[in-house]
Amino acid sequence: MVLYPRSEDLAWLFSAHRHQLAEHFRLLSPTLDVVYGFLNKQRLHDLCGEAGLESPITHFPADLAEVERLAHRIEYPVMVKPQTQIFLDTKVKGRRVDRPGELVAAYVDFVRQNRYHPEIVRTDPGVVRPMIQAFHVGAAETIHSVSGFAAPSGEVELRAATKILQWPRKIGTGICFEAEPVAQGLGEKLAALCRRVGYHGAFEVEFIREGDRSLLIDFNPRFYGQMGFEEARGLEISRLVH
Repeated sequence: MVLYPRSEDLAWLFSAHRHQLAEHFRLLSPTLDVVYGFLNKQRLHDLCGEAGLESPITHFPADLAEVERLAHRIEYPVMVKPQTQIFLDTKVKGRRVDRPGELVAAYVDFVRQNRYHPEIVRTDPGVVRPMIQAFHVGAAETIHSVSGFAAPSGEVELRAATKILQWPRKIGTGICFEAEPVAQGLGEKLAALCRRVGYHGAFEVEFIREGDRSLLIDFNPRFYGQMGFEEARGLEISRLVH
């Protein structure tokens, strides 16, 4: 039997316990460092910089004092967001903040209301600190999704789409997509990124489109919700994984 993840939790678990699972299943799971590099937003932000991929302006405050210092130095609106969705009890996407006077309270509330499973905290104690990211008001209408399969040989096959409906409406899970070409230059950079870090398998990457710019906000190293759209367009991701 082939075992393959369809959520952040399972992607992390399968990579963390790949040697034990390999005794019973056929796997296509990269190492934990590779998977967590994509699923932790701070690590992903660093990888984007190294790969020449743009991402929204993001701050990773080390403590509340740093949040207080940032409050009157950054542009608004912003989102207070979790570093990762792995083992996050609420699975909340984030909270919008529109004014400097609201940031500290929003940050404190976010920490209080959202908890991680002890296993992920033991692995990365800093994961409990939320990040603060610039919120692009038109993002709900301009999400460019690039999906595909990266082979262990280094070959990458891609499809792209625009997310035209999501729930919750402003920041949420995509439920309707429209086909479009891969934005210029993104395919080569994503392929180079996968080869550089040693990732192989299915993936979906989300970008905010802002004029000629594409800002990377998510890299999902797993099966994903709209995968049937790629299969219908000739990219049989599930068969390639198998």
